[in-house]
Amino acid sequence: MASSILERIRTRTKVLPEGLREHLFRVEEVATELAMLHGVEVERARVAALAHDLARAITGEELLLRAQQLGLAIHPVEERVPILLHGPVAAESLRLEEGLDDRRSTR
Repeated sequence: MASSILERIRTRTKVLPEGLREHLFRVEEVATELAMLHGVEVERARVAALAHDLARAITGEELLLRAQQLGLAIHPVEERVPILLHGPVAAESLRLEEGLDDRRSTR
C-alpha cells in the first residue's frame, strides 16, 4: 500500500469537524501501537484508523442517499438508523475514488 493513500486520506480529514479529526488521529496512534505490538502492517492499520469514520459527519438522510448511489445494500435497520451506514459509505467511496480495495482476510 503506497504511503500516498495515507496522505490522501489525511487530506480528506481536513474538512471534518475538529472533534472528529482529533478522534481519528487518536485512533491512528492506538492502531499504530497495536499494529507494532501484534506484527500487523503499520501503514495498513493507520489507513484503517483514519478511514473508519470519514463519513461519520454526514447526515442520516445523506448517508442513505449516498449508499443508494453507491449501490450498497441497505438493511432495514440501517434505514431506521442510517448512521450505521457511515462505515460502508466511506469504504465504498474510498474504493471508487482512491482505488483503495484491501479485502485480504486477517484470519
